[in-house]
Amino acid sequence: LFFNFSVIAQTEKPATNEAIYDLTLEDLMNLEVTTASKKAESMDEAPNVMYVVTADDIQKKGFKNLKDVLHTIPGFALFLHELGQNVQVRGLAANENEKVTIMINGRKIDQVQEPIHFDGAINLDNVERIEIIIGPGSVLYGAENLETIINIIPKMINGTEAILTTGTDGTLSATITSGSEISEDVSFMASLTYLQRDGYAAYTADALASNHRYLATSGKEIIEQIDPSLFLLAQMNMKSWTFNLTHENLETPEYMTIGHQWGEDGSRFSYINVINAKNEIEFSDNLSGTFQFHYDNKRQLRVTTETGNGGPSFDLAQQGYGAEYALQFSKKKHFLQAGLQAKYKLNRHNYVFVWQPTDPMAGNQLTSGTSFVENMIRQKNTINVGFYLSEEYKITEKLTAIAAARFDYDEIVETDKIYVSPRLSLIYKSSDKWILKGMFNQATRMPNPWESPLNQIYGAENIGAGYVEGEDFFAWGKYNPNVQRPEILTDYEIQNILYFGKTRFSTNIYYQQLKDFISWNTPYTNVGDFTGYGGEMSMNTKLDNHLGILLTASYNENEFKKSSASVAGFDEEKRPENPSGEMLSVPKITSYLAVTYQHGLLGGTFSSYLGAKHLTGIPMRIAATGDDAVDYTYADNRVYVDFNLGWTDTNEKFRIDITGKNALNNQQFLSQTWSREFYQPRGATFMLALRYCFTK
Repeated sequence: LFFNFSVIAQTEKPATNEAIYDLTLEDLMNLEVTTASKKAESMDEAPNVMYVVTADDIQKKGFKNLKDVLHTIPGFALFLHELGQNVQVRGLAANENEKVTIMINGRKIDQVQEPIHFDGAINLDNVERIEIIIGPGSVLYGAENLETIINIIPKMINGTEAILTTGTDGTLSATITSGSEISEDVSFMASLTYLQRDGYAAYTADALASNHRYLATSGKEIIEQIDPSLFLLAQMNMKSWTFNLTHENLETPEYMTIGHQWGEDGSRFSYINVINAKNEIEFSDNLSGTFQFHYDNKRQLRVTTETGNGGPSFDLAQQGYGAEYALQFSKKKHFLQAGLQAKYKLNRHNYVFVWQPTDPMAGNQLTSGTSFVENMIRQKNTINVGFYLSEEYKITEKLTAIAAARFDYDEIVETDKIYVSPRLSLIYKSSDKWILKGMFNQATRMPNPWESPLNQIYGAENIGAGYVEGEDFFAWGKYNPNVQRPEILTDYEIQNILYFGKTRFSTNIYYQQLKDFISWNTPYTNVGDFTGYGGEMSMNTKLDNHLGILLTASYNENEFKKSSASVAGFDEEKRPENPSGEMLSVPKITSYLAVTYQHGLLGGTFSSYLGAKHLTGIPMRIAATGDDAVDYTYADNRVYVDFNLGWTDTNEKFRIDITGKNALNNQQFLSQTWSREFYQPRGATFMLALRYCFTK
C-alpha cells in the first residue's frame, strides 16, 4: 500500500487542463499541439498521428511515470528487456529504447546509449500536457530521432507544491515544485524529484541465460529497481527568451555483474544534463525567427562495487554543443519554415575496464591474470549538420498540403553522403466534424558511438573483439562489421477523424519499413530490415455530464529479416524473432478501455477511473528446461486492470486518491524483448494520495 501526501502553497491556483474524456467536442476539435510542426495547430490537422495526455488525465488516472502513460496509447506496448521497460511502437521492438525520443519542451533528453526514463524519476506532477507523435516525426528535429517522439511540456505554476510518496515496495518519492510570476515578462519554475524503489524477481531457474538463472536461484530481486535517484527540471521565461535545465541522476542495479557473479553487487549510473536557451523574434507581421543554443552532457557508468571474480565495467560519456537558427514566414495561404541545425559532439572517457575493488591488479577470468583499461570508442569528435525546409500551403478552404524535407550530414558514419528525409501530407477538412489525412513521413537516425564505426571493441575490423587471448568470451563481437549506414524508417498512413453526437472517433491504417535496423548488442551493426502494417482506433465519448468512455485498439503484422552478413553474429539467447519472422513479445492485438465517472458527493466532487489493457497474440518461446531445444508459441489474453478513486472538496483545496496498478495481480509469463527468455511482470500495487492546497 502506497501513501502519497501533497501540500501545495501557492499565491493562486495553477491552471489545469481538463482530462481528455472530460473535454467537450468543441474543446477536442480545438486542442492545440506544437510538436509536429513547431507551431500551434489543431491536433486533428497535424501532419502526424498524434495523441495528447493532459495534466488532469495524469491526476485522475493516477499516472506516475511515462510507462503508465504509454500503456494507454494505441500502437504502443511495453515489455521487459533485462532491467527495465522497453517501448514497442507499431510492432517495432528495439532491444533498447534508443529508437524512441523523449523531449522536454522540444529538447531531446535521451541518454547516449540506453534511455530508461519510462519507469524512472521523470516527474509527471508538474506537466501541462504530453504530446505524442506515433511514427516518424523528426523532419524538423534531427537525425537522432526515429520511431516516435514524446514531448513533455511542463506547466508554469505560481506557488509551491510538495508531494511525498511511500509504499511497501520500498518506494519512496518526494517532489517539490516552486514557481513565480515576477513580472508580466519574467517567470520561473523549478521542480526536483527524489525516487527509490525495490525490484522484484522476474525470471525462473530454467532460464537459458546464465545471468537470469543466477538471479532466479540466488533470490536477487533487482528487476525494475531504482536506487536513490534525482530528476531536476527548471524553466525561466524572460520576454522573448526561454531557458530550460534538465538534470537526471539515475542509479539502478547492474544485472550483468550480479547475474554473472562477476561481483556480488554492481550498479549502473546514468547522468544527464541538458541546457537549452531559445530566443523568439518578431521581425514583422509575417516574418519571425528562432535562435536556439543547447548543451548536453551525458554519461553512463557501470561498476562492480564488491569483490567477486572481477567483471567488466564501463564508462561511456558524450558532450554536445548545438545551435539552430530558423525562420518562419506566413502570408495568406502559405506557412514556410527553414532551419539550419548543427551539433558538435565530444566523446570522452569511453573505456571498458576490469578490476577487483579491493585488489585492482588481481587476476580475473577475462584478462587471464592482468587488469586492463581499454577504449571502447575512438577519441574522435564528430559534427552533425542538418537543414530543413517546410511549406504548408492551403490549396482550398478545405484542403491543405504540407511538404518538407531535411538534409543531414554526420561524420559518425564516416561517409560523405547527405541523407534526405522527406514529409508529405494532405489534410482534407470537409467540416468541423470530418478530417481525412494522408501522410508520408520518413526519418533517418544516425547511430551512437558505441554502435558505429567509432566503436573499437566489437566488430570484424576491430582487434579489440575477443581481446582475451586463448578465450572466446566475446566471440559474437567478431563476426560483423560495425554500423555502415544509418537507420531509415518510412511510414505511410491514412487517418480518418469523425465527430458525431458527443463522440470523437479516429481510425488510421499504416505501412512502415525500417531499413538497416541497428542493434546495439549481439551484434553492434546493421542487422536487417523490418516491415509492418496494421491499424489503430480511438473512440472518446461522453454519455452524459457524468460518464465518459475511452476505447482504443490496435492491430499489427510485422516481419523482421536478418541480413545475411549479420546472421553469424546473433547470440541465440537474444534472438529477436520467431521462426516466422515475427518479433518476439510484440502483441498482434492490443485494446484499452477506460470508464470515467464523476458526480457531486459530500459537498465536493467524486471521480472514478477504471482502465483495462488487453493483449493477445504475443509471440514467445515455450518454457524450456535449460537446454537449447526451444519451441515457440503465442501468449493470449493478458489483461491488466488499473483504477483510481478520487474526491475533491468544493474549494478544490483538498483531494484524496486511491490508485491501483495491475489490480488483478496478473503475473502470467510474457516473452522478453529481443530474447528467447520469458519473465513474469510485477504484481499488484496500490496507492493512497492526499493533496491539500493553501491559497491566498
